[in-house]
Amino acid sequence: RPGDKRLVAYVVAAGEPAAAVAAVAGEDLRGFLSERLPAYMVPAAFVFLDAFPLTPNGKVDRRALPAPQADNSDFLPPRTRLELELAGIWEELLDLRPIGVRDNFFALGGHSLLAVRLLTRIEERYGRTLPLTELFRGGTIEELAQALTRVTSTPSSSPLVPLRATGTRPPLFLVHPVGGGALVYRELAELLGPEQPVYGFQARGLESGEEPIPEIEEMARIYLEAVRIVQPQGPYALAGWSFGGLVAFAMARQLEDVGESARLILLDTQAPGLVPAPEVDDAVALALFAAEAGLPWEEPETLATPTKDEPLARLATLAERAQLLPRGAGEAHLRRRLAVFKTHGEAARRYVPGFYGGRLTLLRAGELATPEAAAWVERHPDYGWGAHAPAVDLQILAGGHFTLLREPSVASLAELLRGLLA
Repeated sequence: RPGDKRLVAYVVAAGEPAAAVAAVAGEDLRGFLSERLPAYMVPAAFVFLDAFPLTPNGKVDRRALPAPQADNSDFLPPRTRLELELAGIWEELLDLRPIGVRDNFFALGGHSLLAVRLLTRIEERYGRTLPLTELFRGGTIEELAQALTRVTSTPSSSPLVPLRATGTRPPLFLVHPVGGGALVYRELAELLGPEQPVYGFQARGLESGEEPIPEIEEMARIYLEAVRIVQPQGPYALAGWSFGGLVAFAMARQLEDVGESARLILLDTQAPGLVPAPEVDDAVALALFAAEAGLPWEEPETLATPTKDEPLARLATLAERAQLLPRGAGEAHLRRRLAVFKTHGEAARRYVPGFYGGRLTLLRAGELATPEAAAWVERHPDYGWGAHAPAVDLQILAGGHFTLLREPSVASLAELLRGLLA
């Protein structure tokens, strides 16, 4: 896998087939070597062979040795904010990515010293001490997240989610879309490269016990407080997709009011007021969640309201199957998501953006859903932002509004953003 720096051992057992030895000997070998070698020299993976590949002159052909086979059928990416944060800690400590929530810490090359460092980092970040036995008992991100949830249900006070906390460049701050989740930017953050720190925002209301923030200006103020902890002084790089662009615009204006500057990038965000915004009822919120997550779903007008729970249950099942929600917690989580959608939708309806005197870049989706949409864009090529900024730097992106952050469009977006940030 890209970025894989594991130490791998290749093993041939005399007189025994590789498959039979692999089934019983892997952990025995790891334990045997752990007693005799420094921790950093214990292989992270063992590959069992019937025979070593040889060159024509009879030497071991190292280039022909097979790479360790990852079981991608069981690979699960982080699905919640807590799992994403834990994955970031693991990736930094193990110098390995991507890491799935069911990958085993020790199978990836973790050892006792790294285990202590891991639990220390968890204690520093969450203020909770987990016994080392928790890691040895399960050894996965999924189980650690469950253990932390059992210890405390108090949500993190910061809305920032570090999608990539390392790198030498000034950080990029990405504001969530209307659904409130930062995970939509995870693939983009990876494609921006190892030198670009990237932080996303998670909206209030997604975690149990929280209430959504009802006004965009208040959201911007709270988010800037978190930004200044990571980056005390500007210039800042702010971006947001769709609804997130409105919040990023408000943040840039608030920075301007206190003499700071921002590089503002809007990802297919329309200025408020050009088109009357529809009221966001339960049916519209369900359809928006499905579209934002890339799930197939009916048009809003064909959806019954979820008061009888049946449409909600169906969408929760779809989201769990697509690994967008934790299994078993779909409906409860989805109810909070719907509340966030509706609150943010109403906030967008009320928002009056004002004027921003700095640099504004609009990255607009090139694929439009209908001829009517194409005609509207022809009349409003800058999405109405020319009335709110001295100039709009307009660039057209591959993909449509709901596919900008997914392959193949996200690769083009990442390339363009790298140039803009440079």
